[in-house]
Amino acid sequence: MDKPRNVIARALAGGDGKDGRVDDWHGVADELLEELSAHGFGIVSLNGPMDGVERIVRERRRHPEKGFTPEHDAEHSNGDLMWAALAYIDAARTAEYARNFYRQNPSGHAVRIAELQRAVPDRWPWHADWWKSSDDPVRSLEKAGALIAAEIDRLLALRETA
Repeated sequence: MDKPRNVIARALAGGDGKDGRVDDWHGVADELLEELSAHGFGIVSLNGPMDGVERIVRERRRHPEKGFTPEHDAEHSNGDLMWAALAYIDAARTAEYARNFYRQNPSGHAVRIAELQRAVPDRWPWHADWWKSSDDPVRSLEKAGALIAAEIDRLLALRETA
């Protein structure tokens, strides 16, 4: 549980700003929430448990950290972002199906369903290394929602330049 303490200590010490101030409190909060979540505390916001929209916004905010900027998204003009979102929606559906199937058939084919879920979907538009499946349907839907938001942002930017 060291890392959440480090995040808090850095913020309280005036952390990441050049003049002794924290310049990005949203970033500190996101980092802290991510570390707490990684330690089993669940995802929460300052207003309590995060709803679906907050989860999608959180995932979308992480995109620039991974290099997925508006300029990068603009390179995907052939529907890649939409296809990727659909792949994550399918993964969520499969995870939920597997969960329900296993509840009804404890000795059933849950292992086979889990294998299918981890497999890179045919509609995945990029290299297989970029596919990040999850056993949690909510997590897959967070990713899908963020990709949909990225595609909306890309399309709106095209409108502005037209």
